[in-house]
Amino acid sequence: MYIQEKKKMHLQRLILTDFKNIRNADITFSQGVNCFLGNNGAGKTNLLDAVHYLSMTRSYFSHIDAQAISFGAPFFSLSGHYLFEDAPGEHIVCVAQATGEKWVKRNDKNYARFSEHLGLLPIVMISPSDTQLIHGSAEERRRFLNALLSQMDLSYLSVLQQYNKILIQRNQYLKQGGSNVGMIEAFDLQLSAKATVIYQKRVDLCKRLAPEAQKYYAILSGKAEELSLSYRSDLENSSLESLLKESFSRDQALGFTSLGIHRDDVVFMLNHHSVRKFGSQGQQKTFLLALKLAQFEVMKHRSGTASMLLLDDVFDKLDMNRVAHLLKLVAQEHFGQIFITDSNKARMESVINQFTNEYAIFDVNNGVIKRGEA
Repeated sequence: MYIQEKKKMHLQRLILTDFKNIRNADITFSQGVNCFLGNNGAGKTNLLDAVHYLSMTRSYFSHIDAQAISFGAPFFSLSGHYLFEDAPGEHIVCVAQATGEKWVKRNDKNYARFSEHLGLLPIVMISPSDTQLIHGSAEERRRFLNALLSQMDLSYLSVLQQYNKILIQRNQYLKQGGSNVGMIEAFDLQLSAKATVIYQKRVDLCKRLAPEAQKYYAILSGKAEELSLSYRSDLENSSLESLLKESFSRDQALGFTSLGIHRDDVVFMLNHHSVRKFGSQGQQKTFLLALKLAQFEVMKHRSGTASMLLLDDVFDKLDMNRVAHLLKLVAQEHFGQIFITDSNKARMESVINQFTNEYAIFDVNNGVIKRGEA
């Protein structure tokens, strides 16, 4: 099952209360490009994270909601008003309390499960922290695939959650020294069924991402380097059920499940060489931009809706030529609403008005956001 097509979408108004260093804000956005300018630590990234929260019901940077509450405040509140082409508008409210309680409302109705909200407001965020996709563990790359698939396929997250639940039960049984063959076979059968679905969806996704990423890498870099991303899995040559039978003795000794889709990885390459080991800083940054723009393309193709695109400090370590290429690219009508942060006001203003008249500029200073003159 996939999300309903809604075509053009934009966040018209955002109201924040005690979200990180933003105590109070009420902002009306351009449906085109929105530029947030200010010094490092002013609150620009926090504003983008608030937009991300309303789409994904969590921060882009942390899974602990209490960390997003302003110091000393009892809760944070986010309220977003969205407009769609040829569809009714949406009002989304997210509140998280210091006590741990949290709720998300859609048009004044509480969600029973937060996962029901995913995909309604498609979003792609590009951040300096994305370097972890290259330099971090395989878990970072699996998390990227999981988040992307969860926005496109409402059944994927459910299957993944079921797999993780069964995996926890199997690991607990192994840690306790469980050796009942019937019990282990029951775990293995259930895990294998879920793993097959997850594996195939991840493989298909990587196959769709690769050519789009190649296209955008060439546009941004102006080079004909060959980009590839391939999914590596224990399931490439065998079912998980068979693998688990073979590894049972080892798993018993280790006290956990050593094989499965929870160990899979994605390999990033340029000209048949590892981006992680051999890519320059510029190549790595361009690779990540291309990957996220490929995410945008795949999501748009699936849902028919252009995702909101959040670009956090992406111009750092990019030369002005690549900055111009990127802004010219995302300012096209093919893309939807754009949110950009930068600490260099002169750089932003000198470039953005070359490509679009549909933009707004905001000055951010110590959590206070004011609309500037465009």
